Amino acid sequence: MSAKKQILPTFIVAAMAIGAVAGCMAPGKGAGPLTEVTLAPPFCDHAVLQRDKPVPVWGRAGAGDSVSVSFHGQTVRTEAGPDGRWTASLPPMGASAQPADLVVQGQNTVTLHDVVVGEVWLCSGQSNMEFTVDDHGFFRVRNPEKEVAAANYPLIRQLKVERTVAAAPADTVKTGGWKAATPENVGGFTAVGYFFARDIFHAIGVPIGIIYSPWGGTPVESWMSDEARRSTTLNAAIDERWKKALSEWPPERVAKYPAEMEAWRKAEEQSRAAHTKNPLNWPQPPATSDSPYLPGGLYNGMIAPLQPVALRGILWYQGESNTGHSGEYAELFKTMIGSWRSIFRQGDVPFYFVQLANFGD
Repeated sequence: MSAKKQILPTFIVAAMAIGAVAGCMAPGKGAGPLTEVTLAPPFCDHAVLQRDKPVPVWGRAGAGDSVSVSFHGQTVRTEAGPDGRWTASLPPMGASAQPADLVVQGQNTVTLHDVVVGEVWLCSGQSNMEFTVDDHGFFRVRNPEKEVAAANYPLIRQLKVERTVAAAPADTVKTGGWKAATPENVGGFTAVGYFFARDIFHAIGVPIGIIYSPWGGTPVESWMSDEARRSTTLNAAIDERWKKALSEWPPERVAKYPAEMEAWRKAEEQSRAAHTKNPLNWPQPPATSDSPYLPGGLYNGMIAPLQPVALRGILWYQGESNTGHSGEYAELFKTMIGSWRSIFRQGDVPFYFVQLANFGD
C-alpha cells in the first residue's frame, strides 16, 4: 500500500517537534485521593481537539467538586455528579497548529501540554485497519522503510487504544498516549489511517488526530452495544450461537490454544520464507468471557470509553469475520453505524467504510 499521489496543493504549516509522550490519566486511576481530578482517555499531552464543534472534556473528581477547563484563553466550569463524573464543553474553535496548554482544575490541577486543534478521526474495524506502517506479517506496506524514514509530520498524531474486552461499558481504557508521525513513532501507526491522514493533511493543512481502536479477526457484533444488538431481529440468533460457542470451549480445550497459535505462527513464518501455503489452519480464538468474540465486548472496552469525544468522522475497514452469516451483516452493520453516531452525539458524522468484495469461496 502506498499513499495516493498528491493532487491538491500543500498548505505550509508551522509545526512544533514533539518529544516523549506522557501516558493518559485514566478517570479514577490517579495517584492521589479519590477526589483528585482526572481526565478521560482522549485527553493527554499532544492531544488533537476537533475544530469547529463543541469539544466535550470529561473525567472524574470528587462528588460535587467544582471543575474548570481552560484552553486558548477561554474557561468553562462544571460540577462533578454524585458518581464523580464531570463534563465540560469548550465552545467551537478554529484549527490551530500552535501548541497550547489545556488546564483542568479541581482540588488539584492537571495540565496537558502541546495541545492543537484540527480534525479527529476514529479508525476501527479488523486486521486491515489494525496492521501498521512497519508490519512485516501478512499485511505489508509498500516500501515501509522509505515510508518510515519520510514520516516528518508532527501535526499528524495517533492515540492507540489498547486491546480491551469488557462485559459492560467501561469508563476508561488504557492508551499509548498521543504520538506524532515521526520516524520514531510512525511504524506503530495504523497504515490505512496514516495514509488517509497524510492525504488529508496535505489537502487542508490542519492538525490531524487518529484514534486507533481496531482488533483483527473480530465480528461486527463484538463492536455493537447490547442495546443496539437487541434492537435487531438477529439478537436471538447471535445469543444462541454464543452460548453454543461457550459450550464448545471447555477449560481443557482453552488451555491448548496458546500452543496451537504458536505452532501456527511458526508454520506461517516458514511458509512465507518458502513461498508455500501454511499447512495449518488458523486457530480460532476460544470463546471465553474475555474473548474478543464476546457480543458487545469490544464496544464496551474500546469504543464506550471514548464517547462523547468530538470527531470529524469514523473510518471502518472490513467485516469478513461475519461471512459465515453474511445475510445478517447488512442489518447489523447499519445498526452499528447508527448507534455509534448516537453515542458521539454529533449527528450523522461521516462514516467511511471499506469491505472486501469477495472473501474465501
